[in-house]
Amino acid sequence: MVDTPRRPLLNPVLRFIKDPKPEGVSGGGKNASSIKTDRLPEQRRVLSRQFLALSEETAQRPRFDGRVVLYAAMFDDSLAPSYTPSDLFSPTRDARLIAPYRSGYLVEVAANQLPAFARLVQRTDLAKEQVDISRIEAVRFFENEDTTGATSLDEIWDAAPETKGGRAFTVWLMPLRGRDASEELIERFAALRDGTITPPPPLLAGVDLDAESDVPVVMRRSLRAAGASGDRINLAMRAYRLRRRARTTVLVASRAALGQLVASGTVFRIEPVQPISSTSPGEGREPDRPLPENLTMLPIVGVVDGGMTAGSYRHAEAWRAPPLVADGAADTQHGNWVTSLVVQGHDWNNNLTLPPLYCQVGTAQALAKQASGVFVDPQDFIAYVDGVMAANPDTRVWNFSLNQAYACDLEAVSALGHDIALLARKHRVLPIISVGNKPGSRLQPPADCEAAITVGGRSHDGNGDPAGECPVSLCGPGPSSMLKPDLSHFSHVRVLGGHLIRGSSFATSLTSPLAAHTMERVRDASPDLVKALLLHNSDGMNFDPAMGFGTPSAASLPWECRPGFVTLQWRATLRPGAAY
Repeated sequence: MVDTPRRPLLNPVLRFIKDPKPEGVSGGGKNASSIKTDRLPEQRRVLSRQFLALSEETAQRPRFDGRVVLYAAMFDDSLAPSYTPSDLFSPTRDARLIAPYRSGYLVEVAANQLPAFARLVQRTDLAKEQVDISRIEAVRFFENEDTTGATSLDEIWDAAPETKGGRAFTVWLMPLRGRDASEELIERFAALRDGTITPPPPLLAGVDLDAESDVPVVMRRSLRAAGASGDRINLAMRAYRLRRRARTTVLVASRAALGQLVASGTVFRIEPVQPISSTSPGEGREPDRPLPENLTMLPIVGVVDGGMTAGSYRHAEAWRAPPLVADGAADTQHGNWVTSLVVQGHDWNNNLTLPPLYCQVGTAQALAKQASGVFVDPQDFIAYVDGVMAANPDTRVWNFSLNQAYACDLEAVSALGHDIALLARKHRVLPIISVGNKPGSRLQPPADCEAAITVGGRSHDGNGDPAGECPVSLCGPGPSSMLKPDLSHFSHVRVLGGHLIRGSSFATSLTSPLAAHTMERVRDASPDLVKALLLHNSDGMNFDPAMGFGTPSAASLPWECRPGFVTLQWRATLRPGAAY
């Protein structure tokens, strides 16, 4: 037997170099055996009546190039992709499936074809169409309540933040498939500017990029490129014309105007813009402990927070972006707390089992104090972060100790979580995101970001080791059975000024340095590999909605081999319809 080495092996990732050999898989598909024969006769009658009723109401519904939008709800046993009702709603009948929606599909169909559909479902003897009929539970129009998420107009109006131009809402344009229908939608949406909606200021209009400022030229150019010039409603319409989908922020002047926007049928989804905020700030003095002299050789964590004013941490700052939120309104107290944990969390918490990992920080001042009244548009926030990431390619790990104060939808990823995932893939970085703090019932955006490590809170025992779940931190899971949070870490900690505080923001701040050091110490490290190594190194045996897969071990670090363990890395380009 080989003796156990005195020191653990480093870079414990073995690369599997054998070429993959994809094999064909036998697909399912629709045939007579897929028909739910016990309910086919009833569904023929039900759907026929519903199509006839819909045909009588089309004159009162929004139409684009003579088309209306329906919602086809599927039975619970018929949600598999192989049962997509594309044979019933086919282009040969002037109908197209738009997209999956809740427990069914949105369908774009010519209004004058609805009586023909009523006859078709009664008479067809084609097996594939009978499969669809037996598996569609009901058809109805896409309603205003679908647009607002079953929330009343009064409720979403009251929940929207006020600005000088009106209340701010995020809208998604209806993703029509037909070219003529989509062009008519663009025309109607543009016409709403005549008293119903107005655009917010251009992206990054409030960021000082003056040539005389001390902002590095590379960062100034990057932010200018990220900030799309021109009218934001026009930008959304150009994007819609190219891709048949678009999202933008609009300002609505009155409750009546909001009703007109929803009733126009141009909008698929509308939400009040949700402020992005940190946990509650407090008071504290700057730290006075010295930092190591060789910080410039250590990895950098991008800290997207309320900024950093602690003079004793200037030595640890690798770069500083021009602020998105002005100094007087920024939540610098929270930013200082987070920075202190990223740079030297183990020093502030020497009673906890934390590895001694110092880091540099990059400062992106993008969070406002909750009492400041300053509103940060999430689209502006994403454009800002995009530009800062592009200007700092050596910063591979980014700390987001921030959330929007509402529960993630169990059926759909939030807009902010989706946008951060796109940035992560674009810039090949690893976001570390807090799960959110109570009050609340479930994790908060952007904790549902697929590309991120989402971090929940965890208490510690008398020995400083990980213990039970944190009473402050929110729980998972995420949308569509997404297992979030991924990890948990100490959330009852000591920070800048010696304050004892708790929250998922600080568990996130302790996880980021570990990820940054792993990214630097593993050869050819990718964000997904670093995420896998941290999960592999955690103490949980199974997923827990409160603590994820556990807390990374301090005894053996992710870039070291635990006795008896090794990580095997395999890269391949996957091909649809093939097994590996």
